[in-house]
Amino acid sequence: METILAHAHTLMYTILALMPSCGQGTLLGIYRWLVLSITAYLLAYWTYLSSCLPDSLDWGQAAFLALSTFLPHLVLSLLLLDIERLRPLALSHGIDITISRCKI
Repeated sequence: METILAHAHTLMYTILALMPSCGQGTLLGIYRWLVLSITAYLLAYWTYLSSCLPDSLDWGQAAFLALSTFLPHLVLSLLLLDIERLRPLALSHGIDITISRCKI
């Protein structure tokens, strides 16, 4: 068990040397990055398994499905930011985009 932990610790320092910008260049930053990466992988994979997606796994599609399932407000906020960013372009082509929220 001690040799496995020693190898894992050596691996983390190797990753730290290869990725100096990750987590402000600290070992704790590498651990955080690793946990976040595994969490994102598991969420996307479990969403893929629970959906009726085709047999071939498309990670982009699975990740977007997980994002829209677990954080729909974030997806809508990103859509509204894109619309706001592209509004001057639409106005230059004679299209006026107005977004208002209806209270239900």
